[in-house]
Amino acid sequence: MKKTLVFLVTLVMLATMCSFGLAEADVVDEQGRIVRYGEPVHLTAYFCRSMPRFNEGDDINHNAWIQRYKDLYNIELEIVVLANGDDYKQKMTMAIASDKMPDLMYLDGNQYTQLAKAGKLADVTDLFDLYCGDILRSTLMGKDGKVFEQSYVNGRLYGFTKTKGMVYPSTMLYIRKDWLDKLNLEAPKTFDDLVKVAYAFANDDPDGNGQNDTYGLGLCNEMVKPSDYGSLQGVLAAYGGFSNTWVYDEESGTVSYGALNEGTKKGLEALAKMYADGVIDKEFGVKKAQQVGEDIAAGKTGMYFGTAGGVLYYLSDCMINNPEAEWISMNAMDLEGNDATVGSAYTLQDWFAVNAKCEHPEALFLLANAFQNVINNPKTTQEELNTYGIDPVTGVNKASYPYFACDPAESKDLTYTRTIRQVLKGEADESILAPEALKYYMGAKKYAEAGNKYDPNDITAWQYGVNYGLDGVHQHYLDIYESGKMLFSAWFGTETPTMVRKMSTLNDLQAETFTKIISGSASVDSFDDFVASWNRLGGEDITKEVNEWYAERYLNQ
Repeated sequence: MKKTLVFLVTLVMLATMCSFGLAEADVVDEQGRIVRYGEPVHLTAYFCRSMPRFNEGDDINHNAWIQRYKDLYNIELEIVVLANGDDYKQKMTMAIASDKMPDLMYLDGNQYTQLAKAGKLADVTDLFDLYCGDILRSTLMGKDGKVFEQSYVNGRLYGFTKTKGMVYPSTMLYIRKDWLDKLNLEAPKTFDDLVKVAYAFANDDPDGNGQNDTYGLGLCNEMVKPSDYGSLQGVLAAYGGFSNTWVYDEESGTVSYGALNEGTKKGLEALAKMYADGVIDKEFGVKKAQQVGEDIAAGKTGMYFGTAGGVLYYLSDCMINNPEAEWISMNAMDLEGNDATVGSAYTLQDWFAVNAKCEHPEALFLLANAFQNVINNPKTTQEELNTYGIDPVTGVNKASYPYFACDPAESKDLTYTRTIRQVLKGEADESILAPEALKYYMGAKKYAEAGNKYDPNDITAWQYGVNYGLDGVHQHYLDIYESGKMLFSAWFGTETPTMVRKMSTLNDLQAETFTKIISGSASVDSFDDFVASWNRLGGEDITKEVNEWYAERYLNQ
């Protein structure tokens, strides 16, 4: 009986050891940092972005990046919400209200600040010093750290803002050159030329199918922020107007909201005339940028204003659907035919943060480092970029999958473009190119050597050529950046107190007014009533707060 009892106790002890004592230990370096978790760590996340494109068999929870997190850190990341814009904001708001937030999340400035003050977010101040890798630190800080400073709440850090250098203005003009050639038209040199091309594309059957089914200028219903397809910003810029840029005036020493200026009113008047004459889709008021992109892919739209990002998606679809299509790009022009001054901004939109209840807040930095150590690492190989970046066969951008992805606070695209230009012109050799830039350069070079012709068997060469070639989109952006025609918004901080309460309403008012003016359901003169209402409903207080913010950081030093 005694031997039996000892045997049973031994079995219990062995079972206990198997349950607790034999768990694999975390791998820790000499500084006490977790390098890899011994046991799998399951983390939930809300992901704020539009639906990316996937290779066959992949999805947001099954792709190279999810596997990378598992292989590197033994982290099993589960994206439980993938949404964008108002849809994401609504889901995040509900999670906050019900106190059922995920482990990891994207937050807007107001949510980030309020949750930090309420103790709902993990304080990662000390973890930042311990876990933030050199590349990530350089990415976040930029030259002066001004963007990163916005992540501190009462002197403590609860996450960090998603940097991307700058917001590229959606004022890049894309035109179907094959349509120009068919109609014996030249590429526009002035804004009046652009309008004439728009009328021809709408009325003269540029696709040759004998039907009146094409639009002269693609336009979406997004009247405030930049849009990849169908932005109004390029037309407003022709007249000196803006849709969401805060402008500092040196003469008066004050900051004002650019969407309220006289140039914006004149730009809306020009759009209203094109709409009335049938040049713009009558359904633009209900079409988001994605739907304008679908029209572009279907060959219904041959000219639009947008950003560089559109090349990788619906513009690529257009080429796949019609390999004979040919696109050219140019900067928005003013009324005299010069490059227009266009609004840009430092990106300060989303904050990456960790739930205070999360047992592994350091995962914030581990996942962010995973992205930086591949995409922004000067030692990355082309094989790694093919695995985790743009797929060289399908053109799918796998760098849109990772969580906590961010690019340098000083835009790396400008640096890449500048060095690619030097090499393409023979002013430097390939050794000056970062690994990612080398990938783009090789594609642009191949495209140029093929006479700037699309090869259906190599879509990435076309993508890189159209974006980074000597007459490419990013080269045009670099031109206006270096000439001072890219005007950075004077305000880029977290939302002011009145913005938190009123800006959403004011944006809705702007979108509604601009849409009505363009569609003809309100007169151009109603713009003046809009300006008065905007100020009365909170805009005047917001402008005061923005000026105080600007003076504190730039004038009173």
